[in-house]
Amino acid sequence: MEQENLQFAQKVRRAKRRIIIALLVLPPLLLIVSVYLGIQCFQQRRQAAAYTAELEAQAGQLQQAAEQRRQLEEQLLAATQSTPESAPPEALEYQQLYPELSVEPAKSVSPADKMVYLTFDDGPSGNTLALLDVLDKYSVKATFFVVGSQIPGREDILREIAARGHTVGMHSNSHKYNDIYASVDACLQDFDLLRARILEVTGQAPSILRFPGGSVNGYNRDIYQELISEMLRRGYAYFDWNVSAQDATSQNKSVADIANAVVTAVPRHRYSIVLLHDTSLRETSVKAVDRLIPQLLELGYTFAPLDPSVSPIIFSYK
Repeated sequence: MEQENLQFAQKVRRAKRRIIIALLVLPPLLLIVSVYLGIQCFQQRRQAAAYTAELEAQAGQLQQAAEQRRQLEEQLLAATQSTPESAPPEALEYQQLYPELSVEPAKSVSPADKMVYLTFDDGPSGNTLALLDVLDKYSVKATFFVVGSQIPGREDILREIAARGHTVGMHSNSHKYNDIYASVDACLQDFDLLRARILEVTGQAPSILRFPGGSVNGYNRDIYQELISEMLRRGYAYFDWNVSAQDATSQNKSVADIANAVVTAVPRHRYSIVLLHDTSLRETSVKAVDRLIPQLLELGYTFAPLDPSVSPIIFSYK
């Protein structure tokens, strides 16, 4: 009996020690957990606030760009409605050149949220067919802004781009910036040559374009306003970009770096026009596309090719 009492007393003492230890340890532990959770919550709120501010800033930039384009179109309309006597002689001269370089304009419609437009500049190339196979693998349609000097010997590839349901747009005929941007006339001539070549090979006249280097760059600073106005007057939609894969830099980017550049940037925008390149030297771009598409699909993004009705991403006028 005494042994049982002794054992019971020992159990009580152990229980008391556990309770005392718990009372001593638990409050500091709860305090540490509370402080940690508070810090995490504060950091998440700060990140959310920064992300919200960034989205608001980007939305403002898009709205500003859209307003600038609207003003430019209004100025263009007023100019085209004026009499020949009131129009600048230089403008009248190049407006009468290359009459086939024109299309019916389309009304712009804002894309749905989480829409991604993959665009490939500078092709067709030796990597185009592999790129088309990757796009087919995921049932994704894209846009190819092609260069006329790359078409000879690759006519079948250009036809294949169109046949598989992708959009063929104009990028330039020569891709020589100094020659293209020597004057508005020179740029119109370059695009007219490319338009005729695309029509000849595919049977489809292009209706969209991307200016070499983007609509505003160091080569066209003296003529970009006239040039943009003239291409809009002729009915063409032009597209810059808000996401760059950074696959055309002097550094050799890895497949992972190219894919990550796109996947991390796309969520910053309501919809994204992604700049990639289709050249014989950019096999890494093909592999990166094979990596980034499934990642974006998993995140709930939708892919589509550009057409003249898509509200464009355009660089702000300086």
